[in-house]
Amino acid sequence: NSTSLASREAAAIIVGACKKLDPALRRYVIIEVFHLPSHLGIGSLDEITIPFMPFFNAFMAVPTPDMDDFTVFGNGNYFAVGIDLADRDLPPEEAQKRLMPFWAAAKKSRLEVFVHGIAGEAVKQLAERYEAAGMDGVFFGDDETAMPPRAIAAAAPNG
Repeated sequence: NSTSLASREAAAIIVGACKKLDPALRRYVIIEVFHLPSHLGIGSLDEITIPFMPFFNAFMAVPTPDMDDFTVFGNGNYFAVGIDLADRDLPPEEAQKRLMPFWAAAKKSRLEVFVHGIAGEAVKQLAERYEAAGMDGVFFGDDETAMPPRAIAAAAPNG
């Protein structure tokens, strides 16, 4: 949540948590920044991103729904943007109206697309058609509260 970095105290807590993560596992982490300000420039994006840069290399953002130019993310070394469909089983026509311009804006800025909140097969197929690099939502099952043991073992340095 980008607003959690607004105070030095909160940023210090987050940086402290980052320091505790095993360095061998950090390469598997994608920092996803959401609840971004409506008017976002490279300076404010830098303020949000810089605390994580010593620890992680992969950054993605969930832009505000009114944002249609993702250049700031490409210029800020983000690799992806995400759209949240709020786990609603949208009719394919409505999902396409949302996904097509989002995908086009992402590709224009050379960013990958992640689609959150997929609730049905038709929307999953649209996300695949629009080259989603990642997908999640109730369609795929319940959220996990922790990484499954097999994922932890696979991510371990010798696993």
